[in-house]
Amino acid sequence: MARLIIPELAEMKYRKKLLEHEGTMAFHHGTIPFPEEKWQEFYDQWVGQDPSDRYFAYIYCGGCEDFTGMVSYHYDESEKGHVVNVLVEKKRRHTGYGTSGIRLLQDVAKQQQISRFIAPVEKGNDAAAFFENLGFKKDHTTEDTVVYTIDF
Repeated sequence: MARLIIPELAEMKYRKKLLEHEGTMAFHHGTIPFPEEKWQEFYDQWVGQDPSDRYFAYIYCGGCEDFTGMVSYHYDESEKGHVVNVLVEKKRRHTGYGTSGIRLLQDVAKQQQISRFIAPVEKGNDAAAFFENLGFKKDHTTEDTVVYTIDF
């Protein structure tokens, strides 16, 4: 069973692993460097913040006793709502961890009286089908992005 874990600073090595893995980041047109000297800045900005504004956690598999991905949301003024992000390790995709991560993230958001997520997806990205399968609906498009929303 999956659950969300708010990581410790030393556990940013898992975020580094995800962002720097070519297969996991193939949808993003390549990896994103996350050197250790950037961990504290990211941690201070994202972890342990006011959950009505932003939230970050790892998806943890109790059965395999390991992290499988990460989820977050943050308030975006231009979208007038909370933008959701999910990233699951390539080898663990299509196994329910992304779905579980989003559902658990919705539970966290509900506790903050947040009832809507926004998911901007780059045109042509396979994540569109993932969000549609979760019940997200196409809201609008921009030049490069299809924006999906879900009310819960």
